[in-house]
Amino acid sequence: MNETLTGREFQNKYMLWALIALELFMSFSFLGYIHIDPISITFVYIPVLAAGCLMGPKESTLVGAIFGLASMWKASAFYVGAGDMIFSPIQSGRIWRGRWNA
Repeated sequence: MNETLTGREFQNKYMLWALIALELFMSFSFLGYIHIDPISITFVYIPVLAAGCLMGPKESTLVGAIFGLASMWKASAFYVGAGDMIFSPIQSGRIWRGRWNA
């Protein structure tokens, strides 16, 4: 079977790869997040929305999965641990029992 891509499929394939690249670029650079005390604004989810609007649910799910994996990878970074002990005492093993357990 000879599988050739039509013009529209070819265009969608490159658009999908471009949105994935944009998602990764925004996830790991300063362009995806703006931090101004006391609020943070994120633009990282925009390629996911664009994929859903331009191509459909399967492609949007793929770009969203990449967004989720990048977010989980960043959340496991070494510098997140200090904040996690403060804001998530159960996960860090420091449970409140009248005082903080050291």
